[in-house]
Amino acid sequence: MKRLFLFSLSVVITGMLFGQTAPQRTAEDEARKQTAMMIRDLCLTDSLQKDTLYRLHVKFARLRRQLSSRYDRSATHHLFINELKGILTDEQYRRFVRLQADSLPRHPRRRIGIKPKQ
Repeated sequence: MKRLFLFSLSVVITGMLFGQTAPQRTAEDEARKQTAMMIRDLCLTDSLQKDTLYRLHVKFARLRRQLSSRYDRSATHHLFINELKGILTDEQYRRFVRLQADSLPRHPRRRIGIKPKQ
């Protein structure tokens, strides 16, 4: 009887644990988080720059959710970088490139081509 009770209890607890799903993040949540990280890392102070950066992140977060292939995501990333160059100052962009290079994997095949602003 005791074993049956413990077995039933473990089945119920297991079912409850697996029944919980993580809340899905929206494109706006993703953009808010990315923008906050960039504001912190790049020391952004201009409110227009922050707002433009947030709108850019929302735009590309929505676009990334629609794309499935790695090639499309890579092309989208290059478009994002080109638009980002227009928002950031030269110094901020150089700092962004440096941070990206530090965070990318060391494996050469996985590096994304981020080139310095000219």
